[in-house]
Amino acid sequence: MNRPLLVAGVLCVSVLASPSPAPAQGGPPGDPDLAAVARRIAGMWGGGDLDAVAALLDSGGVQVQVPGQVGGSLAPRKARAVLGQVLAAHGTGGIEVVRTSPAGGTPARGFAELSWSAVPSGTSQVLRYTLFVGLVHGTEGWRIY
Repeated sequence: MNRPLLVAGVLCVSVLASPSPAPAQGGPPGDPDLAAVARRIAGMWGGGDLDAVAALLDSGGVQVQVPGQVGGSLAPRKARAVLGQVLAAHGTGGIEVVRTSPAGGTPARGFAELSWSAVPSGTSQVLRYTLFVGLVHGTEGWRIY
C-alpha cells in the first residue's frame, strides 16, 4: 500500500534518516518544550482547527509540499489556503506525534513528525499520512516555518 506524504515545514535529511526517535528536549527558557508544541499542533490539525494552525505559521514564509502539487516557500496566507485544501479533501482523523527532534541553532529550531489517519472525501478507505513540521523559536514562541 502506498503511503502518501504530506510535508508541512522543512525536511531535514537527518530527521528522515534517523533509525530511532530522538528524545524530545525543551525549548528556550520560559517556553513550552518541543514535544508539547508538537502535541498542540497535532490536536489542532486532528480537530480541523485550521485557524489555530495558521496562527502558528511563521510570517517569513512556510515551506509546504503536498503530493501532486508544486511545493515551495509560501506566504502564510497561501500556506493556510493549501493546508485548508488538504483538510477539506481528507477531513479530520486520528493523529499522533511520532517523534520530535531539536535541531539546535540560533534561533532554536526543531522538527516534529506526525502520523495522520484520514478518510478522503468520497471513499471509505483510511489512509495514513506523515506530516513533517519544521519549527523555529522566536519572540512569539515556537512557529511553523
